[in-house]
This record gives sequence, C-alpha cells and structure tokens, in this order.
Amino acid sequence: HRTARDAWDAVARTYDNADAASAVAQRMLYDELALDGAPAPLLERIARAEALNAATRVTLSLSDAELAELLCQTVLPANAAAAIRSGAATMRDVWRVARIMEAQRVRREDEALHGKCRKCGRSRHHGCNCMR
Repeated sequence: HRTARDAWDAVARTYDNADAASAVAQRMLYDELALDGAPAPLLERIARAEALNAATRVTLSLSDAELAELLCQTVLPANAAAAIRSGAATMRDVWRVARIMEAQRVRREDEALHGKCRKCGRSRHHGCNCMR
C-alpha cells in the first residue's frame, strides 16, 4: 500500500467482508436446518451445521449447548431429541445419538438386503455361514 489511508481501507474491507461472510454462513446454517426431510444423511447434516456455525464470527456463532438444542429441535427425530434433553444437551450427545441412529439405519438396510440368518436370527450372514 502506498499510503496509510490505503492500508487502513484494506484492513476495513477485510473486516467488513468477514462480517458479511459470517452473516452468510449464519444464514446458511438456519436455511440448512429449515429443510424438512432433507435428502442428506443425518450425520452429514449435523457435520454441515457444525461447520457453518464454526464459520460464523464469534459474536454471531452459537454456543455448543445452543447448537445442540437447535439440532434437537430441527434435525433429530423427536424420540432421539427427548433422550438427549434428559440433561443439558451438548454436541457430544447429539453426535452419540446420531451415530446410534445411523448404525440402526444401516442394520435395517442390511436386513432388508440380505435378510436374517435362518439358524440364529441375526443379520449380516446366511445360514450356510452361521457359526452357531
């Protein structure tokens, strides 16, 4: 920069743009959570919400508990959110419940695709491969 004024203007543009980008990230977070029945998997939606919250400026971002509560209200099914709300909700709790839900979804898909073993009743293998 040639003058102090040019340097100051460059600094001002940087921070002005940061506020604008932060506001856009915050708007994207709320837009993302407003989508009802979005096709994205649950874990992906939670990760995206966490990333968008981190992209906002400190003054605009939600705390861990606020983001967890928001996700309980918008993304998680009511029964899963009720399990988390028994105490103070944290993102660790949201991730734990979401992973359990994802494992159950994968198990249901696996059973639908392969069926259950005729010998032991478990999924993921057929009767000819059963160890019981």
